[in-house]
Amino acid sequence: MVGKCTSLCGRVCQAAGLTLLTGLALRAADIVHLKNGRSVEGLIREETDRFVTLDLGAGSMKVPRSGILRIERGDDEARTRTREAWQERHWLHVKHVPAGFEALAARMRALMAERQAVIRLQDAAGKEEADVRRMDERMQALQTRMAEVARELETLTPAADAARYNARVVEHNRINADLALLSSQREAQDKRRNDALARIHAYRDMALAFRADYTEQAKRSASESGARFLARLAKRLEAFESEFSAEDIKAEQEPGGLVVTAVINGRTHGRFIVDTGAGMVTLTEAFADKLGLDWRRAPAGRATLADGQVVEARYLTLASVQVGGMRVADVQAAVLPSTAQQNVDGLLGMSFLRHFHVSLDGRTGRIVLREFAPR
Repeated sequence: MVGKCTSLCGRVCQAAGLTLLTGLALRAADIVHLKNGRSVEGLIREETDRFVTLDLGAGSMKVPRSGILRIERGDDEARTRTREAWQERHWLHVKHVPAGFEALAARMRALMAERQAVIRLQDAAGKEEADVRRMDERMQALQTRMAEVARELETLTPAADAARYNARVVEHNRINADLALLSSQREAQDKRRNDALARIHAYRDMALAFRADYTEQAKRSASESGARFLARLAKRLEAFESEFSAEDIKAEQEPGGLVVTAVINGRTHGRFIVDTGAGMVTLTEAFADKLGLDWRRAPAGRATLADGQVVEARYLTLASVQVGGMRVADVQAAVLPSTAQQNVDGLLGMSFLRHFHVSLDGRTGRIVLREFAPR
Protein backbone atom coordinates (compact mmCIF):
# COMPACT_ATOMS: atom_id res chain seq x y z
CA MET A 1 0.00 0.00 0.00
CA VAL A 2 1.64 3.20 -1.15
CA GLY A 3 0.52 6.77 -1.54
CA LYS A 4 1.79 10.35 -1.30
CA CYS A 5 1.58 12.85 1.48
CA THR A 6 0.70 16.19 -0.12
CA SER A 7 2.87 18.13 2.34
CA LEU A 8 6.31 19.06 0.98
CA CYS A 9 8.16 17.43 3.85
CA GLY A 10 8.53 14.17 1.92
CA ARG A 11 8.66 12.17 5.17
CA VAL A 12 6.83 8.95 5.87
CA CYS A 13 3.46 9.84 7.36
CA GLN A 14 0.71 7.96 9.16
CA ALA A 15 -2.81 8.19 7.81
CA ALA A 16 -5.70 6.32 9.29
CA GLY A 17 -3.27 3.83 10.76
CA LEU A 18 -1.56 3.11 7.40
CA THR A 19 2.00 3.92 6.29
CA LEU A 20 2.22 6.18 3.22
CA LEU A 21 5.34 6.39 1.09
CA THR A 22 6.29 8.96 -1.56
CA GLY A 23 4.34 8.40 -4.77
CA LEU A 24 3.29 10.41 -7.82
CA ALA A 25 5.24 13.30 -9.30
CA LEU A 26 1.98 14.84 -10.61
CA ARG A 27 -1.12 15.68 -8.63
CA ALA A 28 -3.49 12.71 -8.75
CA ALA A 29 -7.12 12.94 -9.82
CA ASP A 30 -8.62 12.21 -6.38
CA ILE A 31 -7.37 13.42 -3.02
CA VAL A 32 -8.62 11.99 0.25
CA HIS A 33 -8.08 14.50 3.07
CA LEU A 34 -7.69 12.87 6.47
CA LYS A 35 -8.72 14.07 9.89
CA ASN A 36 -5.11 13.90 11.07
CA GLY A 37 -4.18 16.68 8.64
CA ARG A 38 -2.60 14.41 6.02
CA SER A 39 -3.93 13.49 2.60
CA VAL A 40 -3.64 10.61 0.13
CA GLU A 41 -3.57 10.98 -3.65
CA GLY A 42 -4.80 8.37 -6.11
CA LEU A 43 -7.84 7.25 -8.09
CA ILE A 44 -10.91 6.17 -6.16
CA ARG A 45 -11.66 2.61 -7.23
CA GLU A 46 -14.41 1.63 -4.79
CA GLU A 47 -16.47 3.21 -2.01
CA THR A 48 -18.47 1.53 0.77
CA ASP A 49 -19.98 2.71 4.03
CA ARG A 50 -16.79 1.69 5.86
CA PHE A 51 -13.92 2.18 3.41
CA VAL A 52 -12.73 4.14 0.39
CA THR A 53 -10.35 2.12 -1.83
CA LEU A 54 -7.72 4.10 -3.71
CA ASP A 55 -5.76 2.89 -6.74
CA LEU A 56 -2.17 4.11 -6.32
CA GLY A 57 -0.67 3.02 -9.62
CA ALA A 58 1.43 0.14 -8.34
CA GLY A 59 -0.94 -0.98 -5.61
CA SER A 60 -3.98 0.11 -3.67
CA MET A 61 -5.03 0.95 -0.14
CA LYS A 62 -8.21 1.06 1.90
CA VAL A 63 -8.84 4.20 3.93
CA PRO A 64 -11.39 3.88 6.77
CA ARG A 65 -14.32 6.29 6.46
CA SER A 66 -13.89 7.15 10.10
CA GLY A 67 -10.50 8.76 9.33
CA ILE A 68 -11.65 10.82 6.31
CA LEU A 69 -12.36 14.53 6.61
CA ARG A 70 -13.36 15.12 2.97
CA ILE A 71 -12.72 13.87 -0.57
CA GLU A 72 -11.59 16.10 -3.43
CA ARG A 73 -12.50 14.46 -6.74
CA GLY A 74 -10.70 15.14 -10.00
CA ASP A 75 -12.20 15.36 -13.48
CA ASP A 76 -11.73 12.97 -16.41
CA GLU A 77 -8.72 14.91 -17.72
CA ALA A 78 -6.98 14.63 -14.36
CA ARG A 79 -7.71 10.91 -14.25
CA THR A 80 -6.22 10.40 -17.71
CA ARG A 81 -3.15 12.45 -16.78
CA THR A 82 -2.70 10.39 -13.60
CA ARG A 83 -2.92 7.08 -15.42
CA GLU A 84 -0.34 8.29 -17.97
CA ALA A 85 1.98 9.33 -15.13
CA TRP A 86 1.58 5.92 -13.53
CA GLN A 87 2.35 4.26 -16.84
CA GLU A 88 5.63 6.18 -17.00
CA ARG A 89 6.61 5.63 -13.38
CA HIS A 90 5.50 2.02 -12.90
CA TRP A 91 6.14 0.75 -16.41
CA LEU A 92 7.40 -2.65 -15.17
CA HIS A 93 4.41 -3.28 -12.91
CA VAL A 94 2.13 -6.07 -14.08
CA LYS A 95 -0.73 -3.58 -14.42
CA HIS A 96 1.13 -1.49 -17.01
CA VAL A 97 3.06 -4.03 -19.09
CA PRO A 98 1.75 -4.26 -22.68
CA ALA A 99 0.13 -7.53 -23.70
CA GLY A 100 2.64 -10.08 -24.94
CA PHE A 101 5.50 -8.70 -22.86
CA GLU A 102 4.51 -10.13 -19.48
CA ALA A 103 7.23 -12.81 -19.43
CA LEU A 104 9.95 -10.37 -20.49
CA ALA A 105 8.86 -7.91 -17.80
CA ALA A 106 8.91 -10.64 -15.16
CA ARG A 107 12.45 -11.56 -16.15
CA MET A 108 13.56 -7.94 -15.93
CA ARG A 109 12.08 -7.70 -12.43
CA ALA A 110 13.98 -10.87 -11.51
CA LEU A 111 17.17 -9.42 -13.01
CA MET A 112 16.74 -6.24 -10.98
CA ALA A 113 16.20 -8.27 -7.80
CA GLU A 114 19.30 -10.37 -8.50
CA ARG A 115 21.34 -7.23 -9.10
CA GLN A 116 20.39 -5.92 -5.66
CA ALA A 117 21.29 -9.28 -4.12
CA VAL A 118 24.79 -9.35 -5.65
CA ILE A 119 25.38 -5.72 -4.66
CA ARG A 120 24.65 -6.64 -1.05
CA LEU A 121 27.00 -9.64 -1.24
CA GLN A 122 29.76 -7.58 -2.82
CA ASP A 123 29.35 -4.80 -0.26
CA ALA A 124 29.60 -7.35 2.56
CA ALA A 125 32.77 -8.82 1.03
CA GLY A 126 34.24 -5.34 0.62
CA LYS A 127 33.61 -4.50 4.26
CA GLU A 128 35.58 -7.60 5.23
CA GLU A 129 38.62 -6.51 3.24
CA ALA A 130 40.13 -4.55 6.15
CA ASP A 131 39.58 -7.57 8.41
CA VAL A 132 41.30 -9.79 5.85
CA ARG A 133 44.34 -7.51 5.77
CA ARG A 134 44.56 -7.38 9.57
CA MET A 135 44.21 -11.14 9.77
CA ASP A 136 46.96 -11.67 7.19
CA GLU A 137 49.21 -9.25 9.04
CA ARG A 138 48.56 -11.16 12.26
CA MET A 139 49.38 -14.45 10.54
CA GLN A 140 52.59 -12.95 9.17
CA ALA A 141 53.59 -11.73 12.65
CA LEU A 142 52.89 -15.17 14.11
CA GLN A 143 54.90 -16.85 11.37
CA THR A 144 57.78 -14.48 12.07
CA ARG A 145 57.69 -15.35 15.76
CA MET A 146 57.34 -19.04 14.92
CA ALA A 147 60.57 -18.86 12.91
CA GLU A 148 62.34 -17.14 15.81
CA VAL A 149 61.12 -19.76 18.29
CA ALA A 150 62.12 -22.60 15.97
CA ARG A 151 65.64 -21.19 15.64
CA GLU A 152 65.93 -20.80 19.40
CA LEU A 153 64.75 -24.36 20.01
CA GLU A 154 67.53 -25.60 17.73
CA THR A 155 70.07 -24.09 20.14
CA LEU A 156 68.52 -25.49 23.32
CA THR A 157 68.63 -28.93 24.93
CA PRO A 158 65.99 -30.06 27.41
CA ALA A 159 68.56 -31.34 29.88
CA ALA A 160 70.66 -28.16 29.94
CA ASP A 161 67.85 -25.59 30.19
CA ALA A 162 64.57 -27.40 30.80
CA ALA A 163 62.55 -24.34 31.87
CA ARG A 164 63.50 -22.24 28.85
CA TYR A 165 63.12 -25.16 26.46
CA ASN A 166 59.67 -26.02 27.80
CA ALA A 167 58.57 -22.38 27.62
CA ARG A 168 59.51 -22.21 23.94
CA VAL A 169 57.75 -25.52 23.22
CA VAL A 170 54.58 -24.16 24.85
CA GLU A 171 54.89 -20.93 22.84
CA HIS A 172 55.48 -22.91 19.65
CA ASN A 173 52.34 -24.97 20.27
CA ARG A 174 50.28 -21.85 21.07
CA ILE A 175 51.41 -20.14 17.87
CA ASN A 176 50.51 -23.28 15.92
CA ALA A 177 47.01 -23.24 17.43
CA ASP A 178 46.57 -19.51 16.71
CA LEU A 179 47.70 -19.99 13.13
CA ALA A 180 45.30 -22.89 12.65
CA LEU A 181 42.39 -20.75 13.92
CA LEU A 182 43.34 -17.78 11.74
CA SER A 183 43.74 -20.07 8.74
CA SER A 184 40.24 -21.45 9.29
CA GLN A 185 38.80 -17.95 9.56
CA ARG A 186 40.59 -16.86 6.38
CA GLU A 187 39.26 -19.88 4.52
CA ALA A 188 35.73 -18.93 5.58
CA GLN A 189 36.27 -15.36 4.39
CA ASP A 190 37.71 -16.56 1.09
CA LYS A 191 34.68 -18.79 0.62
CA ARG A 192 32.30 -15.87 1.18
CA ARG A 193 34.17 -13.76 -1.35
CA ASN A 194 34.30 -16.62 -3.86
CA ASP A 195 30.57 -17.22 -3.38
CA ALA A 196 29.94 -13.52 -4.05
CA LEU A 197 32.08 -13.63 -7.20
CA ALA A 198 30.25 -16.75 -8.40
CA ARG A 199 26.89 -15.06 -7.77
CA ILE A 200 28.04 -11.98 -9.71
CA HIS A 201 29.16 -14.20 -12.58
CA ALA A 202 25.77 -15.95 -12.59
CA TYR A 203 24.04 -12.54 -12.61
CA ARG A 204 26.14 -11.55 -15.63
CA ASP A 205 25.06 -14.74 -17.43
CA MET A 206 21.48 -13.92 -16.49
CA ALA A 207 21.84 -10.45 -18.06
CA LEU A 208 23.39 -11.92 -21.22
CA ALA A 209 20.52 -14.40 -21.56
CA PHE A 210 18.03 -11.59 -21.07
CA ARG A 211 19.76 -9.54 -23.78
CA ALA A 212 19.41 -12.43 -26.24
CA ASP A 213 15.69 -12.91 -25.51
CA TYR A 214 15.07 -9.16 -25.60
CA THR A 215 16.74 -8.89 -29.01
CA GLU A 216 14.62 -11.74 -30.37
CA GLN A 217 11.36 -10.28 -29.09
CA ALA A 218 12.24 -6.79 -30.32
CA LYS A 219 12.32 -8.14 -33.88
CA ARG A 220 8.68 -9.19 -33.58
CA SER A 221 7.28 -6.07 -31.89
CA ALA A 222 5.10 -3.83 -34.05
CA SER A 223 2.79 -1.91 -31.69
CA GLU A 224 3.59 1.59 -30.46
CA SER A 225 3.11 0.62 -26.80
CA GLY A 226 5.38 -2.40 -27.30
CA ALA A 227 8.08 -0.26 -28.90
CA ARG A 228 8.01 2.18 -25.99
CA PHE A 229 8.21 -0.66 -23.48
CA LEU A 230 11.15 -2.26 -25.30
CA ALA A 231 12.95 1.10 -25.44
CA ARG A 232 12.65 1.40 -21.67
CA LEU A 233 13.91 -2.16 -21.24
CA ALA A 234 16.87 -1.45 -23.52
CA LYS A 235 17.84 1.64 -21.53
CA ARG A 236 17.67 -0.22 -18.22
CA LEU A 237 19.60 -3.20 -19.62
CA GLU A 238 22.33 -0.99 -21.08
CA ALA A 239 22.78 0.64 -17.68
CA PHE A 240 23.18 -2.77 -16.04
CA GLU A 241 25.62 -3.98 -18.71
CA SER A 242 27.77 -0.88 -18.28
CA GLU A 243 28.44 -1.92 -14.67
CA PHE A 244 30.54 -4.85 -15.88
CA SER A 245 34.08 -4.46 -17.11
CA ALA A 246 36.41 -7.15 -18.37
CA GLU A 247 40.08 -7.27 -19.22
CA ASP A 248 41.04 -9.91 -21.78
CA ILE A 249 44.76 -10.49 -21.39
CA LYS A 250 47.04 -12.44 -23.73
CA ALA A 251 49.45 -14.31 -21.48
CA GLU A 252 52.71 -16.00 -22.31
CA GLN A 253 52.89 -19.73 -21.78
CA GLU A 254 55.89 -20.68 -19.66
CA PRO A 255 56.82 -24.04 -18.05
CA GLY A 256 55.52 -22.72 -14.71
CA GLY A 257 52.17 -21.52 -16.10
CA LEU A 258 50.64 -18.46 -17.71
CA VAL A 259 52.74 -15.30 -17.35
CA VAL A 260 51.34 -11.76 -17.48
CA THR A 261 52.86 -8.32 -17.18
CA ALA A 262 51.87 -6.42 -14.04
CA VAL A 263 52.63 -2.85 -13.02
CA ILE A 264 53.69 -2.68 -9.38
CA ASN A 265 53.29 0.52 -7.36
CA GLY A 266 52.25 2.37 -10.50
CA ARG A 267 55.68 2.50 -12.11
CA THR A 268 57.59 -0.80 -12.45
CA HIS A 269 56.66 -3.59 -14.86
CA GLY A 270 57.27 -7.21 -13.97
CA ARG A 271 56.47 -10.67 -15.33
CA PHE A 272 54.31 -12.78 -13.01
CA ILE A 273 52.99 -16.33 -13.14
CA VAL A 274 49.23 -16.34 -12.54
CA ASP A 275 48.72 -18.69 -9.58
CA THR A 276 45.25 -19.05 -8.04
CA GLY A 277 46.78 -21.44 -5.49
CA ALA A 278 49.10 -18.78 -4.05
CA GLY A 279 47.64 -16.92 -1.09
CA MET A 280 49.25 -13.64 -2.06
CA VAL A 281 51.38 -11.89 -4.64
CA THR A 282 55.04 -12.84 -4.33
CA LEU A 283 58.13 -10.97 -5.51
CA THR A 284 61.64 -12.20 -6.07
CA GLU A 285 64.32 -10.48 -4.03
CA ALA A 286 65.84 -9.06 -7.22
CA PHE A 287 62.52 -7.50 -8.28
CA ALA A 288 61.90 -6.12 -4.78
CA ASP A 289 65.29 -4.40 -5.06
CA LYS A 290 64.29 -3.05 -8.47
CA LEU A 291 61.17 -1.57 -6.85
CA GLY A 292 63.32 0.10 -4.21
CA LEU A 293 61.55 -1.69 -1.36
CA ASP A 294 63.18 -1.91 2.06
CA TRP A 295 62.14 -5.55 2.21
CA ARG A 296 65.06 -6.81 4.29
CA ARG A 297 63.66 -4.98 7.31
CA ALA A 298 60.11 -6.25 6.73
CA PRO A 299 58.57 -8.88 9.05
CA ALA A 300 59.96 -12.36 8.34
CA GLY A 301 58.21 -15.70 8.24
CA ARG A 302 58.31 -19.12 6.63
CA ALA A 303 56.73 -19.91 3.26
CA THR A 304 56.28 -23.27 1.57
CA LEU A 305 56.98 -23.33 -2.16
CA ALA A 306 55.11 -25.46 -4.69
CA ASP A 307 57.87 -28.10 -4.57
CA GLY A 308 57.53 -28.38 -0.78
CA GLN A 309 60.66 -26.39 0.00
CA VAL A 310 60.35 -24.12 3.06
CA VAL A 311 62.04 -20.72 2.69
CA GLU A 312 62.16 -17.49 4.59
CA ALA A 313 59.70 -14.84 3.37
CA ARG A 314 59.50 -11.11 4.03
CA TYR A 315 55.97 -9.69 4.20
CA LEU A 316 54.94 -6.21 3.07
CA THR A 317 52.10 -4.28 1.44
CA LEU A 318 52.38 -2.99 -2.14
CA ALA A 319 50.80 0.38 -2.92
CA SER A 320 49.13 -1.09 -6.01
CA VAL A 321 49.15 -3.93 -8.51
CA GLN A 322 47.72 -3.43 -12.00
CA VAL A 323 47.19 -5.91 -14.83
CA GLY A 324 45.84 -4.33 -17.99
CA GLY A 325 43.17 -1.90 -16.84
CA MET A 326 42.46 -3.74 -13.57
CA ARG A 327 44.10 -2.13 -10.54
CA VAL A 328 43.99 -3.05 -6.85
CA ALA A 329 45.44 -0.86 -4.08
CA ASP A 330 47.13 -2.03 -0.85
CA VAL A 331 48.01 -5.53 -1.99
CA GLN A 332 49.73 -7.83 0.49
CA ALA A 333 52.84 -9.52 -0.86
CA ALA A 334 55.74 -11.72 0.17
CA VAL A 335 59.34 -11.38 -0.96
CA LEU A 336 60.87 -14.80 -1.61
CA PRO A 337 64.31 -15.93 -2.72
CA SER A 338 64.73 -15.98 -6.49
CA THR A 339 63.46 -19.19 -8.06
CA ALA A 340 64.95 -21.40 -10.73
CA GLN A 341 62.81 -19.53 -13.26
CA GLN A 342 65.00 -16.47 -13.61
CA ASN A 343 62.78 -14.92 -16.29
CA VAL A 344 59.84 -14.19 -13.95
CA ASP A 345 59.55 -11.69 -11.11
CA GLY A 346 57.09 -13.56 -8.91
CA LEU A 347 53.57 -14.96 -8.62
CA LEU A 348 50.30 -13.13 -9.16
CA GLY A 349 48.39 -14.63 -6.23
CA MET A 350 45.03 -14.27 -4.56
CA SER A 351 45.73 -11.02 -2.69
CA PHE A 352 45.23 -9.49 -6.16
CA LEU A 353 43.09 -12.08 -7.94
CA ARG A 354 40.40 -12.37 -5.25
CA HIS A 355 39.02 -8.99 -6.35
CA PHE A 356 37.94 -10.40 -9.72
CA HIS A 357 36.19 -13.29 -11.36
CA VAL A 358 39.10 -15.01 -13.10
CA SER A 359 38.86 -17.19 -16.21
CA LEU A 360 42.01 -19.02 -17.32
CA ASP A 361 42.43 -20.75 -20.66
CA GLY A 362 45.77 -22.54 -20.79
CA ARG A 363 45.12 -23.77 -24.33
CA THR A 364 44.78 -20.30 -25.86
CA GLY A 365 46.90 -18.52 -23.27
CA ARG A 366 44.16 -16.03 -22.41
CA ILE A 367 43.15 -14.69 -19.01
CA VAL A 368 39.94 -12.73 -18.41
CA LEU A 369 39.50 -10.61 -15.29
CA ARG A 370 35.91 -9.48 -14.74
CA GLU A 371 34.79 -6.79 -12.33
CA PHE A 372 31.32 -5.64 -11.25
CA ALA A 373 31.11 -1.96 -10.26
CA PRO A 374 27.46 -0.95 -9.68
CA ARG A 375 26.59 2.70 -10.13
